[in-house]
Amino acid sequence: MRGLAGAPSPDIPPLPLDDQDEDSVVPPPPPPTPPPVQKTLLIDVRPHHNGELLLSKLAVNSDPEFFGFPFTGRTIPKRVGNAPYPMAEPDPRVEIVVRDASGDVIRRVPHSLNVVYYETKGEIRITIPHFLIEDIPQMSLLSMTRDPEPELDYRLDFYPPECVTPEAEQLRALRTTAMPSGGVPQVRRFGWG
Repeated sequence: MRGLAGAPSPDIPPLPLDDQDEDSVVPPPPPPTPPPVQKTLLIDVRPHHNGELLLSKLAVNSDPEFFGFPFTGRTIPKRVGNAPYPMAEPDPRVEIVVRDASGDVIRRVPHSLNVVYYETKGEIRITIPHFLIEDIPQMSLLSMTRDPEPELDYRLDFYPPECVTPEAEQLRALRTTAMPSGGVPQVRRFGWG
């Protein structure tokens, strides 16, 4: 045993190594394990006419790694004087799959997904090609799967509200968290699968 200055304490002799009880040595605690990265985000979406879809900052907070958050890129403002926003960089490689009411695929489009965090509103937005918006009604279910194939970062499957196939209903059942409504009567929900 050592005193405050690091020298052996004169009144307590050190124990020989072979006399120490191995059970009395407490190993350090293991490092905390990070929360698991979820595989699929399930969320109700309201597409905007320009192709933007709001995701959930609540979902980002519950699993930032799923989105690669915090983002390292910065947007280039369209208007002089506006501040840039954080964005995913590079744009994630995705496949967008749009389904009809019977669950059949009606569109399959490869895309480089623009993902931006609007700090002032606390919103995560993705932008899909605007020509797809006509086939994605309000309150469609988005199933966003991370790393579905080696060459893709995400697959985005859209199910319209009237799609009641067993698969769509099973996915909808996993949306367990209500999001703030922002004054809209129909509350959006999200969950993980």
